[in-house]
Amino acid sequence: MELFCRLPYSLNDELADDLAEGRRKPSWMWVALHGDRVLARVAWWSRPGDAVPALLDIFDLDDTAPGPDGSGAGAVGPDPFDAGLRLLRAALPVVLPDGARPEYLRSVAPAWRADRVERRAVENRMAALERTGARLFVERLRWEWTPQDAGAPQAVERDGAGPREGERDALGPQGPGHGTVPPRGPGQDAPVASGVARQDLPVTSDAAVRRGRPASPGAVSAAALSFRSPRDREELLALMTSVLEGTLDAHSRAALGRMSAREAAVQQYEEELVRYRSPREWWRVGVLPGGEPVGFVIPAHNGYHAIIAYLGVVPAYRGNGYADALLAEGTRVLAGQGVPRVRANTDLGNVPMADAFRRAGYRAVGGRIDMTWE
Repeated sequence: MELFCRLPYSLNDELADDLAEGRRKPSWMWVALHGDRVLARVAWWSRPGDAVPALLDIFDLDDTAPGPDGSGAGAVGPDPFDAGLRLLRAALPVVLPDGARPEYLRSVAPAWRADRVERRAVENRMAALERTGARLFVERLRWEWTPQDAGAPQAVERDGAGPREGERDALGPQGPGHGTVPPRGPGQDAPVASGVARQDLPVTSDAAVRRGRPASPGAVSAAALSFRSPRDREELLALMTSVLEGTLDAHSRAALGRMSAREAAVQQYEEELVRYRSPREWWRVGVLPGGEPVGFVIPAHNGYHAIIAYLGVVPAYRGNGYADALLAEGTRVLAGQGVPRVRANTDLGNVPMADAFRRAGYRAVGGRIDMTWE
């Protein structure tokens, strides 16, 4: 472990626990060495006990040496970029002999392109992965709420990257990959789940509001909503199917290109939501005074953090502020458990959901790069 952790990254502190909990295997953790110097490393992550990896969440190069652009601190010896590429090409067919390629996730700072050093590090890793066939799928923002932040909305940091859908949205429930949403990867936050948001499993934070959309005629105020647990699996699946209409989430949209909305909802429910070990009693459906459901929110704990794993508003009720009410309720449920923070992810281009998080007092504390293979 000491050898593997010689290259710095935010997930290093989680690795020992991940191994103990069955989220990683030593055979999924590879390094490229020159003498005793670690030039590159790669590692995969899975949900506890799974036989195959769900995410590639660690790929690092020795950034003290020059990269392809000639920049770097000037360490002598083999080129870490070339070593990392050779490492990927050696490890991929051994770890994943069936040819499957789980999504790659990389945590970044909110405005990573503005930092010359971090930008070079991120782009070097992406360039090496691209040479194995990976392509950028979506860029996401990581949000965090703490009791100290309550009631203190923050401006969203933007670096001008990524599509802005009307503006655009992102990942599926913590989980990536998807056919639908990936599981959370280490250190990732909900997938918003994380999500596989790893950090948090791939959180599918599916904001169901549209920027600039007028309120429905005769709409009931969001303050009039009440909340209850889903009556049963079928009710939640019906709501999950409904909110996929017009979704901005990139993972959800990709899933809809391969299967029906109902199939995508069932897959996400079975492969992500029911696998959270936190109580399902936390899940909430928002209802009008007459009992009609307008949407739902899935607060959860992914083994690393408390997360908003999924949030959706039924199409007929969008534009009325119900997403804010659902987010507030999900945050309240988690805050009631005494958690130190609540995390979530949204696609960089999902402006409506980003605005909802900001209004709820969440701060943009980081970002994430998601890459996939065809």
